[in-house]
Amino acid sequence: MKKKIKEWLILQKYRFDLASRIASTANLVLSTLILSKLFHLDARWYPLVLMLGFFSVWLIGWLLDRFRFQFYYDSEVRKRSQPWIEINGKLDAIKELLEDENYEKLIAVKKGGDD
Repeated sequence: MKKKIKEWLILQKYRFDLASRIASTANLVLSTLILSKLFHLDARWYPLVLMLGFFSVWLIGWLLDRFRFQFYYDSEVRKRSQPWIEINGKLDAIKELLEDENYEKLIAVKKGGDD
């Protein structure tokens, strides 16, 4: 039970952090104050508006999590990253070597087994 609660809390923090990339907490507080003054709300409404703001950020994070935003974001970063492009090119070359029949025979000879 404790493990499930811990995992749930970690997931909620992850979602909040995911959405925080878009809306920082400082902007949230400032927006709350500006909106409160704009709509002439009393100071007693600040906590409610602030909680709604935090909930909104969490909801955005939840949606981004559901749409697998982080996965697609990381995929796009890897596509554009020169080091990743070079590493993937080298890995493809290694894969081709390993799939080559002559290379497999060479490995077998080095191990002492002649099929």
